[in-house]
Amino acid sequence: MTTSKMDKLLAALKSHGWIAVSAIELRRGDQVIIFDTSRWMELYTLGSKRIFDVPDTDLTVWTANLIDVLFDLSEKAQTPGGQTTR
Repeated sequence: MTTSKMDKLLAALKSHGWIAVSAIELRRGDQVIIFDTSRWMELYTLGSKRIFDVPDTDLTVWTANLIDVLFDLSEKAQTPGGQTTR
């Protein structure tokens, strides 16, 4: 049995602390990933609806790391002194 690209991505995200709350939504604290109907994922926080669009890709670990970087940069931009809480 082969593992699909989505299964690999979900495994990589779960290894980064993400929890599936529905078939199309993952959460880690106040951070949210929504898988839309195309090949993109929408990223935002519950406190700030700033959305990043991330393309679906074969580079699953790279994509999981990119998502972490985008959330860290967003948090730094919103935090006095530019420090993250993670």
